[in-house]
Amino acid sequence: MEQSEILNAHADGAALLEAGTWIGRHQAFGLMASQCSAADAECLRQIRDNKHYKALGLTWEEFCSRHAGVDRKTADRIVERLEEFGEAYFNISQVIPIQPAAYRLIAGSVSGNAIELDGRKIPIAPENAQQIIEAVRELRSRLEREQSKARLPFSALQNRLDLCHSELAGAIRRGVGKSEGAILIAVLTDATSRFEEAMIAIAEANL
Repeated sequence: MEQSEILNAHADGAALLEAGTWIGRHQAFGLMASQCSAADAECLRQIRDNKHYKALGLTWEEFCSRHAGVDRKTADRIVERLEEFGEAYFNISQVIPIQPAAYRLIAGSVSGNAIELDGRKIPIAPENAQQIIEAVRELRSRLEREQSKARLPFSALQNRLDLCHSELAGAIRRGVGKSEGAILIAVLTDATSRFEEAMIAIAEANL
């Protein structure tokens, strides 16, 4: 056997061993995105990125459905969370359920395998579940209060007006027929009249 063939055989054997090891672990425990450990996610990433699934004669999608027990999109999300958050996300999600959006809010307070609150570091471990829950709740509450203070008055109203303007601009770009144009002009005329009335009422109230 030539050297290149030997190297290829070794590479295929390593890939098969990697995939087989992962399959063996998860036949017993199964895989769920919300309960996946950091080690599971890392192993899944290695199989995907190094294409070890090919040693089994499968595509990535087939490997996910047959051996990971999830679809390809879920497996990709698991890997994406590992790449974005690192191991800490998986460690904390095994203690308490937490979605990526919620984790992003507290990520700045997570370091290594601990979550920090008021200078106190709480190790991320099952026995500290209640402390972690309370810390996450407090950190999110503080952030929400800060965001609330930073919001401009009538920001919701501004957002709705922006949306109306975007829809109007889009309709004009797409083209408006004669009859539709007449209706739109009537609607805008009525809206302008109402806005003018509101402006007058505000001005008079502040005299």
